[in-house]
Amino acid sequence: MKNVALGTTLLNLIISFVVFVFFNLSSNNFQFVQEHYNIQYYDIYLGIDGISIYFVLLTTIIMPIALVAN
Repeated sequence: MKNVALGTTLLNLIISFVVFVFFNLSSNNFQFVQEHYNIQYYDIYLGIDGISIYFVLLTTIIMPIALVAN
């Protein structure tokens, strides 16, 4: 079970590095936006801005470290 969790978090880490490489730091707008309409009377917009890209990287770096340390 631990190997599956570690593999999944490493895959997430690779994906977040790819997102970081393609992230345009000179833009003020949200990037990689996902729009979902009419989910039980709510519209949901998910995106990454300039500060949250670092939090995404931080989270995906810490998770494999925590699993290996456990």
